Amino acid sequence: MKQRKLFAALLFSILLILVGCQNGAETETNEGSNTSQEDVITASIELLDLEDNEVEAKTVEFEEGQSLMDVLKENFEVEEADGFINGIGDLHADSNEQQFISIEVNDEMAMVGANDLILEDGDKVTLSLEVWE
Repeated sequence: MKQRKLFAALLFSILLILVGCQNGAETETNEGSNTSQEDVITASIELLDLEDNEVEAKTVEFEEGQSLMDVLKENFEVEEADGFINGIGDLHADSNEQQFISIEVNDEMAMVGANDLILEDGDKVTLSLEVWE
């Protein structure tokens, strides 16, 4: 009888250790990565020339609360002055030709500049070269 109790206690202890190790491995795996697949926030960014031809397009990852300007600087070469984008990648505005780069988010003209525009998951951003008259 005493041996049965000892055997049962030993078996129970081994099971606890195995379950504990298994849960610890899962926790370590989840903690080892900074973001899970669900936490990835993305936006698509498209650059268009004067004729609306695509110059470049990317899907970028970013952190919640980041501004468009920060995301652009992390993913493209950006020329800016006083918060205005004068060039991005191969797209460059020539002020002598009265050109500027406009920003649309989800097919609507942005009402704030790139520094103040906070991106959201799934946003479609279009930066296009335009001429003012």
